[in-house]
Amino acid sequence: MPGGMEDYSIIADKAIMMLSPYMDEKLTIENIGIVEDFSPNPGAWQIIESDSTIVCSLYEESGGLLEAVSNFAGERFEGISERDALDAAAELLNYISGAYAKEMSERGTACELQPPDYGNKLKKFSAVKICRVRLKTGKSKMGISIGVLDI
Repeated sequence: MPGGMEDYSIIADKAIMMLSPYMDEKLTIENIGIVEDFSPNPGAWQIIESDSTIVCSLYEESGGLLEAVSNFAGERFEGISERDALDAAAELLNYISGAYAKEMSERGTACELQPPDYGNKLKKFSAVKICRVRLKTGKSKMGISIGVLDI
């Protein structure tokens, strides 16, 4: 993780670990960087409240999220923009966020998960620091964004 982003590594690690079984090929990190805003379009996002308010998103780049949600749901979707595919993305994100919340609870920090949301339209979040992790397999890409909200 970039300097000062160590807190985000727990969510990123959980996401990679939990996404890997749903990918057709080995999942690797393409790059990690700081961005100015979230634009999970199309994708799913979820608010996690603890000592700070975090927003986490899974978003499509080139077939990676579609591959993951199809395998997660056990159903082949035509495109990530389908309502059922986006709903599966939200459920997959909730699965990842739940694992993060469990680990944080074991470390003594309580977390409250808001229901995940999804969509095809641009949704932007203003955050103090946003870390974007781009993931790839041999043929597809997807992303994870993690940010502390500026509320």
